[in-house]
Amino acid sequence: MDSGLQKLIAVPGPPRHSGGLDALFQHIDERLRLRKFCVVFDNELQRVWPVEEKERAKRAGAIEAFAKAHSLTATIHDPGIRVTFRRAFAGAESKADGQLVTVG
Repeated sequence: MDSGLQKLIAVPGPPRHSGGLDALFQHIDERLRLRKFCVVFDNELQRVWPVEEKERAKRAGAIEAFAKAHSLTATIHDPGIRVTFRRAFAGAESKADGQLVTVG
């Protein structure tokens, strides 16, 4: 297990702890230095964005906002199961349904 993932798993405190966001970004950034994408599974996402059925749309919005804030795209697969992050390129946005769309 790489150090970024270990830090993510070991984040103490409440699920929305700001350290969780930092650890998540660090993990994604380390992976993207080696690969074109980074898949993050639900067990890791729950540390930052807990799953509650009635809050699923807000969770997807929070994931997309996180990605945008870090110059990433987020493709959400099977909502709540996994998210694929990639470095953003000019003119691209991601959607919660798993589609990457180009914005003119």
